[in-house]
Amino acid sequence: MKRVLLAALLCTVAFMVQATSWRTAMANYNFTEAIKILDTKIDSLYAIKDTVNLVPLLREKVTCQKSLCKFNDAISTIEDIMMLIGQDAPTVASLAECHRLNGNNNAAVLFYNVAVQTDPENLFYKIQLANLQYRMEDYAGSLSTGKQILQRDSIEAIMSLVGNSFNKLNQTDSALVYYREVYRRDNYDYRTLDKISNIYLARKMYDTVLVMANEYLSRDSANIVITPIKGLAQYSLKQWNEAGDTFRAGVRYGCDKASCYYYIGLCRMNINDYWSAVNYFQWAQNANPKLADDPEFLLNMAYCNGKWRDYPAADSLFKVATNLLQPDSSIMYNVNYARGEIYYEKGMGEDSGKRAATLKKAVKHYKEALRYDPSRIVINTRIGYCLRLAGEYKEALKFYEKYLSAGKEGSYTWKFAQEEIAYIKEELFMQL
Repeated sequence: MKRVLLAALLCTVAFMVQATSWRTAMANYNFTEAIKILDTKIDSLYAIKDTVNLVPLLREKVTCQKSLCKFNDAISTIEDIMMLIGQDAPTVASLAECHRLNGNNNAAVLFYNVAVQTDPENLFYKIQLANLQYRMEDYAGSLSTGKQILQRDSIEAIMSLVGNSFNKLNQTDSALVYYREVYRRDNYDYRTLDKISNIYLARKMYDTVLVMANEYLSRDSANIVITPIKGLAQYSLKQWNEAGDTFRAGVRYGCDKASCYYYIGLCRMNINDYWSAVNYFQWAQNANPKLADDPEFLLNMAYCNGKWRDYPAADSLFKVATNLLQPDSSIMYNVNYARGEIYYEKGMGEDSGKRAATLKKAVKHYKEALRYDPSRIVINTRIGYCLRLAGEYKEALKFYEKYLSAGKEGSYTWKFAQEEIAYIKEELFMQL
């Protein structure tokens, strides 16, 4: 009898030592060693079919395997647990988490759905499911699950998730309802204000955005997210000087330099300070070399160089922009018309010896602009005027007559074309 008691006591002591050992290993983040110790005990419990003590040890093993990023091994261990006790909600949720960590979001959603159905009152499972559905771009699903959560608890992160889901579904009115509530609860939440502002900017509610940005910046004056939003609202309201000052402040605060310099350049361009605009555009490109592949950026820089009378630079930039552009007729019209205007202005500032050649370059681009948008018939008069100044009277006459055939009778341009035709015919008569 004494021997039996001694053997039992020794087994108990051995189990306690092992328990202490694996727990000590886990506490020291030595998960590999913990798994070795656990496997020894798990094998002995399988041998005596001690399910009561086996399942907790298997769960400990799952924790170790997950900590070592051995997610396939953890999934296999969880499946062993399910063979022993069935699909209870915590085990299924653990399986879902392993699939998520292993990059299999489809399986993760499947098992989180099972966990939710098994234990509908557990918010944790629903929160994980909603986040996964959003990540997988199932916005209708994340919206539905998120609303179920909010019926139980008004969690701000879930309010934001529901707002994001509505936003992704282009239901911006509904998105605003949730964003506003989140922002009302925390008026330092600049990320939510950013989302609200983007919706208002898309609706051209620039005054509203400016008021909200100013109100926020009165509390957090150097915020690098809201400062550019304020600048963008001012720019959209054509407050060029104020917007420029805001973007300069943004540079000091640490906002994206390329974006700030670009908008300062646009502000200078809109008040005809082309030299400054070119400098700011160049600083923007220095901060972000990828702008050299942006046709819109290149067109603005080309235009300002042309206005600043750096014609070679303008011409080179226009060519690069044109090569980058897709054959969009409206864009190609704008490109060629702008190039025509620059050569026209250049020619008008030259002496008579150089003027004709420059104006013919303007004519080339005006004709190209007309090819992309034949409805801009008034350009015919610009072509006619350039050709007349270049001494090509008969060609000029053709374009003036082309305008008169479709232009608005009695308008200023109509009368101008008539006067030009009369002048040209008189010159041609004198040459006979």
